[in-house]
Amino acid sequence: MKKIVLGLAISAGLIYLSLRNIRIEEIGLSLKSLDYKLLPAIFITLILIQLLRTYRWGLILSPLGQIAPGRLFSITAVGFLAVIALPARLGELVRPYLLAKETGIRLSSALGTILVERVADSICLLMIALTLIFFIPLPRWLIDSGSLFAIMALGLLALMIFLVLGKRYPQAILRIVLKRLPVTLSGRVEEVITNFQAGLAILSQEGKLLAMAALTVSIWLLHVLVIYLFFLSFNLAAPVIGAFVLFIILMTGIALPAAPGFLGTWHYATIIALGLFNIPQPEALSFAVLHHLFSIGAVILLGIIFLPFHLFTLFKLREASPRGTS
Repeated sequence: MKKIVLGLAISAGLIYLSLRNIRIEEIGLSLKSLDYKLLPAIFITLILIQLLRTYRWGLILSPLGQIAPGRLFSITAVGFLAVIALPARLGELVRPYLLAKETGIRLSSALGTILVERVADSICLLMIALTLIFFIPLPRWLIDSGSLFAIMALGLLALMIFLVLGKRYPQAILRIVLKRLPVTLSGRVEEVITNFQAGLAILSQEGKLLAMAALTVSIWLLHVLVIYLFFLSFNLAAPVIGAFVLFIILMTGIALPAAPGFLGTWHYATIIALGLFNIPQPEALSFAVLHHLFSIGAVILLGIIFLPFHLFTLFKLREASPRGTS
């Protein structure tokens, strides 16, 4: 509950900062001058991103079993809708929950595949940010937050690799720790962690790991392409590298707690990023509004189409929290 209240407060504050000193008619004028010809290409690219996300998740899941592409795409669509719509990151549980419910794959194993996905995304973002340092001076706060993020992501990656490639050592360490717990509870915890390890299996398969890395880079470069196409649509005086800078600052911004749909965090992060290239606040906010509308809108549209096939309740999600996975 505290996290929900904090998110709402952050969103409200950033919406205020985004709208401060701006007249609504300035946003209208900026949108009127928009070149609409590229909007269909932008929407198609956003759908392609979701298709690639589905394909990548199927690749990560492949050591656990093959899932029909259509079913996996529909689960992915509903899962990303939930990430946008539900508070306190509860939406992150929807994809593994639905997968476990509909395919028989253990929930803890499915959660492991989501962690692989998130760490891959984080490392890709860090690589983009590191590359940008050589081309453009980045704000100090972005470098500092990126450094902390890097330590966390690389630490998680090291732990995951140890769990997968550490042979019998992870299990030996686990049993030493579990000796302090009652037998019934220790057996349950060991089962959950063993199933979780199974979800990380792609880390031991070099060919699939490289394919996953290539897909991850492709997904995020397509996101940058969407931003650059919006640059062209708005006729903004920002270079190609500006699309990469905006992308990194935007990803940092939406990592903050916020209201559903990244309201406020998305918009203010965009204003900060475009301000680095001397784009006035009214134009930057107009850009943020349309970019947000298309990016979130594509996810919402796909999610609504497939939601009737994958119904769930918040109560069931709370029941399926990591403390009760198997």
